[in-house]
Amino acid sequence: MNSHPPTGAARSVLDPSLTPVPSPCINVCQMHIGKGWCAGCLRTLEEIAQWGRWGDEPKRAVWAQLPARRQEWDRLYPPAQPVKPAEQP
Repeated sequence: MNSHPPTGAARSVLDPSLTPVPSPCINVCQMHIGKGWCAGCLRTLEEIAQWGRWGDEPKRAVWAQLPARRQEWDRLYPPAQPVKPAEQP
């Protein structure tokens, strides 16, 4: 399941002419204890809690980190591969 924000989205959101900066939330809200990131949007609890209070620049700073977080997430937690049924003799 690949529900994380796409890396291309981070590039467009970093455009200073885009305002307000949208949230990367994809409504898959599950905090991962090991990384401290939401499994859906890859933000920290602090980033999620402050999002509505922040101006555009701090939000863009978070978006700028998401592609690297995505790469790390995928390296540490690769998507499960489908299990092939056992062949019948």
